[in-house]
Amino acid sequence: MTRSLHEAFAKQYEDWIINEQYDVEILLSKIRLDTFDRTAFEKAYRTVVERHESLRTVFIYEASTLYQQVLSGDTAAGFAPIYLDSAPDQVSVATLMPMLMQTMRNLSAPPLFRIYVIPDGTSAIVYLALHHIISDEWSVKILISELTEAYAAWQANTPPAETPLPLQLKDYSRLKNEEWHLKKEERIQYWLHKLTPLLLGGLQNRLIKLLQQNETAVSLHPSQYDAFLKGVLNTPGKAMQYACPLPADTYAQLQQLSASSRISRPGILLANATLLFYTVYKQPEIMISTLAGDRFKKQTARLIGHLMGGSFIRVPVNPQHTVLQVIQQTYLEFLQTMKYLLLNYDDFRDLPLQSASLLHVNYLNESFRNEAWEQPVWGHTPIDLVFYPLSVIIADDGDSCSFQWNYHSSFYTPEQLTELATQFNALLHRITSSPEIPVDRLFQQADAE
Repeated sequence: MTRSLHEAFAKQYEDWIINEQYDVEILLSKIRLDTFDRTAFEKAYRTVVERHESLRTVFIYEASTLYQQVLSGDTAAGFAPIYLDSAPDQVSVATLMPMLMQTMRNLSAPPLFRIYVIPDGTSAIVYLALHHIISDEWSVKILISELTEAYAAWQANTPPAETPLPLQLKDYSRLKNEEWHLKKEERIQYWLHKLTPLLLGGLQNRLIKLLQQNETAVSLHPSQYDAFLKGVLNTPGKAMQYACPLPADTYAQLQQLSASSRISRPGILLANATLLFYTVYKQPEIMISTLAGDRFKKQTARLIGHLMGGSFIRVPVNPQHTVLQVIQQTYLEFLQTMKYLLLNYDDFRDLPLQSASLLHVNYLNESFRNEAWEQPVWGHTPIDLVFYPLSVIIADDGDSCSFQWNYHSSFYTPEQLTELATQFNALLHRITSSPEIPVDRLFQQADAE
């Protein structure tokens, strides 16, 4: 049998290197089905696996080239849900993840998408595991949405409507390879101009001061800050998460300002983070990193794949400008960087992109809202690891919004992080209620309060 191989694109090369040299990245999610029909569920599983080639994709490395191979027919015959004969309280993300990191490390061995089902009386708990090389967080939402919709249809003995995808992952990869090679030098020059060593060094200094404030010994030359900061991030046992909701009245104001200004909610939230760190660090220029999905067109809106690229938003804050002007400036900066998404960091390995980011933002959009999506536990909880001193996952379902602040306790104590998150919410309430106020008056008002 001949193999049909398709060259991987830049982002998948990076994911492959991370998998081979560092860590296995698995996206693991959990949903509950209140009524479980095994026949209908297996039909729903087959529906999504047949619709999305990415769920049947493995990776082959030959002659210094990484290829995708889409499995079908006999080669995909072994794809099926895995039923666990365990009590629901005996299975968790913590118990499944170590096993998945072992069994899914080999990217040439299918499947890189697995479903584990734990029957619980008439209901069932379902864990969905995808290797990061074939999925991102947005894709998880798509998968859950389509799986539960197909399940509901098969429960009603109604085959789901068949709507072919405009692009499969192999087609997207071919297009991105063409674009990447065509605009590679332009992309490199854009970021080298944007991310100057002077700016990055200044931000690193701020992080070093945080460590010293929290009694971490630092006796280094600035040229060694990058390696030192990354070493601190790898210190085990210090990764934490603080989850909290956005008050309902503030979320209502956020929606109203987004509608009146025609600026998306993530754009306003990024501006709020910019203003917060401007006042906390007293720096005239702030850099925040974020992820953006390469889903500008209808062809990629429902595609399951790792289509996320990195972006760095650099905003000089003028205290004489109004809040609305800062929001507009931040949003325009974000839109501009979308043209130059970083899908591969190899060309920027000498820049301290990870260790100089004051905040990394990951916004989960409302588009694939699903009631079965598990909510975080409010408050502080330990997690396995963090990749930045401070990052936040913003979950916005269109009716409410919550934050998961991931932080390293060498940089922030739980008390400091609680205060920072509280300030973020209070500032957002203030700017969404008074967007025409000048920035300097905004903080005078806050100091008075």
